[in-house]
Amino acid sequence: DSFEDGVGALLDNLSPPARLVVRLLAAARQPLPRAVVAGIRMGGARLTTIAIEEAIASGLVIVIDDRLSIVHELHAEAVEAVELPGERVRLHATLASVFEERPSRAAWHWAAAGRTREAFTAHRAAAAIARASDPGETALHHDLRALGFWATLEASGDGNAHAEDTTD
Repeated sequence: DSFEDGVGALLDNLSPPARLVVRLLAAARQPLPRAVVAGIRMGGARLTTIAIEEAIASGLVIVIDDRLSIVHELHAEAVEAVELPGERVRLHATLASVFEERPSRAAWHWAAAGRTREAFTAHRAAAAIARASDPGETALHHDLRALGFWATLEASGDGNAHAEDTTD
């Protein structure tokens, strides 16, 4: 059996809400405050304390101070490998909304969700924030990513790709 099969078996033994907690944290790729996880709504349902505790008890989720995290990057990759693409898109779109106040994180999740317009807008906002504090490599990174998304929008026939560019 492969590592992915073992992680998949652990996931299969969880209730659907606990499985969702694990999948969310795997997609997040960073620790999230417990209160943030508990406040997330997916499919109209809130992630419950019981689901969070079950995910922790599984060994796939760890607690660092008051933050929740997938136990290891390899586990996150294995969890994502057994997900259906639609599930992955939904998780990343949810996380992008959670990180709305942190455009650099939101941009990464919008891109992972395949949401080009939102990724473009978030990268532009992240570039503006980076330029304001320390114009350099980080601002350039976000500008280049935004340019790539803008080119994709233009190529798809969305001639208004620049319309949301209000960061300059």
